[in-house]
Amino acid sequence: MKKIFKQLLSSNTAKEVTDLLENLIDKHNVTWTPVGGYRDNIATINIGTDPAAGLAERITNAIDAVIELEWHKQGKPSDINSPRTAAENWFDLEGGKLRNIDNASDKRIQELARRIKITLRDSERENYPTVEIRDHGIGIKGDEFSKTILSLHGQNKISKLFLMGAYGQGGSTALSYNNYTIIISKPALTEKKEKASVSWTIVRINPGNINSDKLEWFEYCVDASNGQPFNLELVDEEFFPGTLVRHIGMDLGKYTAKMTSPTSSLWYLVHHYLFDPVIPVTISGERKKDLNAGKVENRSIFGNNRRLTKGGGDEKNLTQYQQEVSLTFRDGKVVFYYWVLTLDGSDKPMDRIKNYCLPSQPVIITFNGQKQGQLNNTIIKTDLKLPFIEKYLVVQIECDNLDNESKRHLFSSTRESLRDTSILEELKKLAIDTLSEDDELKRLDKERKDRYLKKDETEALDKLRKRLATRINAYFKTSGGGTTVKASETKESVKTKKQQPIPINDPPTFLEITSEDDKEVYIGKSFSIKFKTDAHPSFFNNPDAFLAVIEPHSFGSFTGSARVIDGFGIAFLKQGIM
Repeated sequence: MKKIFKQLLSSNTAKEVTDLLENLIDKHNVTWTPVGGYRDNIATINIGTDPAAGLAERITNAIDAVIELEWHKQGKPSDINSPRTAAENWFDLEGGKLRNIDNASDKRIQELARRIKITLRDSERENYPTVEIRDHGIGIKGDEFSKTILSLHGQNKISKLFLMGAYGQGGSTALSYNNYTIIISKPALTEKKEKASVSWTIVRINPGNINSDKLEWFEYCVDASNGQPFNLELVDEEFFPGTLVRHIGMDLGKYTAKMTSPTSSLWYLVHHYLFDPVIPVTISGERKKDLNAGKVENRSIFGNNRRLTKGGGDEKNLTQYQQEVSLTFRDGKVVFYYWVLTLDGSDKPMDRIKNYCLPSQPVIITFNGQKQGQLNNTIIKTDLKLPFIEKYLVVQIECDNLDNESKRHLFSSTRESLRDTSILEELKKLAIDTLSEDDELKRLDKERKDRYLKKDETEALDKLRKRLATRINAYFKTSGGGTTVKASETKESVKTKKQQPIPINDPPTFLEITSEDDKEVYIGKSFSIKFKTDAHPSFFNNPDAFLAVIEPHSFGSFTGSARVIDGFGIAFLKQGIM
């Protein structure tokens, strides 16, 4: 069995897996069990339509495994009610947010990222890589495979609020994008008298009998003597605790470019689908196309939220403006993050948005940092009437603290798309109302508009100068006198006026409302009050330092505020029924 296991660890192609299965069946008593415990499983496993989303589910399962192991090490505390809180308390990540990390190269952060690794390897077909997800988390016992990683509709995470998983079948959708999947796991924690053993199995598609079976089904091999995955005792050096899932020759759709390519690659896939992950992960490329001077490249992934907020490498200073708005929504809360990409640093700045999202769908809705769906750019160019920053504005709507009813009406089980419900319409409206109150977005849109108009004028002027220079030079050449002339180009930029920053005072000395004294508000509608202050921006995120009161109370309620930038902020309110 150790020889077979060694063969298993090195299997990356369909032929290598089939050779292993022939060897296994020849020497051991093998039987096959349907995934989920029933043969009618293809309808559930095939519910996913996006291979990238299926792979993202595998990665979130790995994140959960790492967090759950830490939960055990912390003594199983009962007061941790979210993955963000877990990341803050156990991994020392401020607010459970990777955007708050100042130095991503810090040894502690890199060690955390290496606890989850996604690796691409060559298979028989170039555009069907073998994809491995390896975590050093809690691990799974062999007799728990059927109730966890190979279950459908499982409920093993529903009461563990510190984990990301809830629906219990998202990871299984990844099985449908390849014919063989290797699963190996070793528990990190065992009872004192119990020896840690490695359990493994192989999932395959059974085509059935065309004359008697209407559909195919997914099944996995088990030891016929006990009906469980195969087990053997191995020291940690042979297989460290945690779980390995290897999809042989996986159809990743368009995400098969060189691993580090800005688009159509594993780099893009993980950053986009885990837009704001709870903890960092590592990606690795072992395919021939991924090797750099013959060496394997490893990259840490922190999500697009951090890339846009902090930058890094070639991405420094590519965000011109960013804002954060925290608002109540029904019985919960949502946070809007949005960024305007700069015009500088690229020959084609309009193409830069493709590194973070689809240009046609720049509004990303996330739950625990994982993309749940997106909204079209019609919100920006039509509803907000900001056509000149349409290709530069990226928006994230964080729904970590959404109430359960809203989540049920908004999110689908596969996390691939949003449910088209009245809750989604409410969220769209809140997004439009919120962004429409930001005068800086309007200023930047006008600045871009003026720049484009100026560009048209200067281009026409430059063409006229070039034609005149050409004619003058032609005249000098035929007349035999004079010197050649060269047309100069117009280099002018247009910038609209920006408010002067207000210095911070500690303690603060003023808060002044800058909105007009008379403001029309409507029953049940949101509105905003703009203000300026010399208080530190952090005061407005602290309920002990900042409180907005409306008199009379029946008039309305305070719903949240935007992050104060340069001394200027926005308070959001909702008018009640008088």
